[in-house]
Amino acid sequence: MLPAAELATVLGQQFAAPTNSPMPAAVANGVTGTQCRYRTLAGPARTVTLIIYFDASAAEAQANLSQLANIFHPIQTLTGIADTVYLDAGHAVHARQGRARYYLNIAPVGSFTPETQKNLTDLTAYVATQIK
Repeated sequence: MLPAAELATVLGQQFAAPTNSPMPAAVANGVTGTQCRYRTLAGPARTVTLIIYFDASAAEAQANLSQLANIFHPIQTLTGIADTVYLDAGHAVHARQGRARYYLNIAPVGSFTPETQKNLTDLTAYVATQIK
């Protein structure tokens, strides 16, 4: 869903291939997901985390994303990227595209600047296009 080459293009740093691990369901009676962690190969240490879940339907994915919003407290809604996207207080992305829900985090995010938001937006949009 997110090749290391795309991270290099957007973030301007080289990343190793992701390490993948299963993720437990994020909601009661939910589906399990997959976590992909990418670490920089050189330069400032950064980790990009992508967690993705495929629910049974778009309606179920939206209901689950809404339920999770009560925990993660959205601070900003982003439009025109995927079906639903918001940033949480830690500037991580929570998104839904069709029946897929995903979480995208860059750590450390550093100062949250317009460039940081553009990077998150570009990566979120890339994942959304891979799901369509």
